[in-house]
Amino acid sequence: MVISVALGAVAVGLLGLEIALRWADGLPLTGGFGRHCNAFFSQNELVAYHPRLGWTLAPNLRLPGMTSDEHGNRLPSATPRALPVGAVLACGDSFTAGSEVVDSESWPALLEQRIGAPVINAAGGGWGADQIAMRAEEFLVAARPRVLIVSFFRDDMERAELGAWDLARKPYYVIRDGALELRGVPVPLVSTGRAEAIVGRCYLAFLVARRLGYVGRGRPPERTAPVGAGVEIARRLLERLKVAMDQAGGRMLFLVQYGHPDVGGALNAHEAELVKQAKAIAALARDSGIETIDPWERLSALHERDMLAYQALFIKHPDGGYGHMSKAGNQLIADMVADALLGQA
Repeated sequence: MVISVALGAVAVGLLGLEIALRWADGLPLTGGFGRHCNAFFSQNELVAYHPRLGWTLAPNLRLPGMTSDEHGNRLPSATPRALPVGAVLACGDSFTAGSEVVDSESWPALLEQRIGAPVINAAGGGWGADQIAMRAEEFLVAARPRVLIVSFFRDDMERAELGAWDLARKPYYVIRDGALELRGVPVPLVSTGRAEAIVGRCYLAFLVARRLGYVGRGRPPERTAPVGAGVEIARRLLERLKVAMDQAGGRMLFLVQYGHPDVGGALNAHEAELVKQAKAIAALARDSGIETIDPWERLSALHERDMLAYQALFIKHPDGGYGHMSKAGNQLIADMVADALLGQA
């Protein structure tokens, strides 16, 4: 009897502590707290969990230089607008989203200025070729675009070989019996290991586990396809999108993008392989009859002719390294895409 009373008192005390801790940290007083449990979402206000894609740009952002609509598409300015129907749709990763530049300086925003027609920027940072294609398919239905532009950065084929990126899980494809098979959907919100799944409904246990280093540490990327298979997965997805656009009477363009060190830089073996994959998917897209824009020659020529102008295409970091494309770099990409759309040489 005494033991039962003591255990009951302990249980009531722990329950009270659980409620107090949740209240203090602004969490729901009952149920799970998956977003808070996953640092990828809890520590990054720019992303939101998506059950099919893993994550997207957070909807309805109203931050200085960063604005999104209700669907998590980046807008070209701070002015809200409804989703355009029958417009140009751009899908890609952070190079398309416009990381490190303000709304008006992403290449889709600059393309919109150049062609005088709305461009939907439906890109997401960190996405692989698989997520990019899935996002495009989502908006082929929702926005019925007249033009689809799919853009892959040189890392995106490798990301299509993984079931997670950073601390977030993602959907992935495998090739089974000669066909693409989607797996990992719905995407689990808790993504960094079994420990989070165990403690994900008890905040007190989660805090203790995190303090001890059992959760929130991340883990190596989960490989879901053999090395190099991402190129074939990407090819099949591009061909599927081409068929869908043809059936809808629209037009599709494929754009390849590169980072600062890719042209003329000292690449390690892994980086060189990623650049090789980017060139390979560009060639495969052309062979599949997809209009392809590859800025490699333009970038290489500028690198040889004017190094300062080439460097100005990318954001320079305080440590001397370079990140995403600057406004100048995004303008170069927007002009190449616009020339293709308008039939200019």
